[in-house]
Amino acid sequence: MAKVTGPLMSMDARGALGKAIVFSNWKGVAVVRQFVIPSNPNTAAQQAVRAAFSSAVEIFKTLSAEDKTAWGRRASGLAMSGYNALVKYCSAAIQAGKTWVNINNVNEGAAATNSTITVEVTTDALKACKIEYGTKTGVYTSTKEEVADPADLLPRDIVMTGLAANTLYFFRVSLKTPGGTHEGTTGEYTAMTAA
Repeated sequence: MAKVTGPLMSMDARGALGKAIVFSNWKGVAVVRQFVIPSNPNTAAQQAVRAAFSSAVEIFKTLSAEDKTAWGRRASGLAMSGYNALVKYCSAAIQAGKTWVNINNVNEGAAATNSTITVEVTTDALKACKIEYGTKTGVYTSTKEEVADPADLLPRDIVMTGLAANTLYFFRVSLKTPGGTHEGTTGEYTAMTAA
């Protein structure tokens, strides 16, 4: 039943009126549309999208507070939250038939010196990673890859070298070899070199 918060003709109504029309608000604009019942709301394609979305949501739930903050930082220039950004990238990879590699527990700038930052990374698959970094948020001018494929899932180090002293760096971690059957990336982290 439509809930009228003002005169009906003022378009401040919300909800369905019978099974004929629906009153709603979309992006601040009052809208009236025809009431439609989908012919098949549970197609195979829709089930695949829902499954990918559910998987992405479950992955987000496993992230630490620091990882969630990093996703929020990565989404800051977009019209979405960090949660939405992760779900977007992860569900798109899953829908494309890839396995999402969760890269998490990133230690931001462990043992930083005046010219290096050591980043500790954990993944849920035996895949090598790389770091893209730069001095401006969202702008990554350099890349550092793991020297060899990891032997296990334990935290491992990637060292960024040749950095400027007393400088804030922005970085994200992703798979060393994108494409193929696996995909994975993180939000954006920050680390400071020593003076």
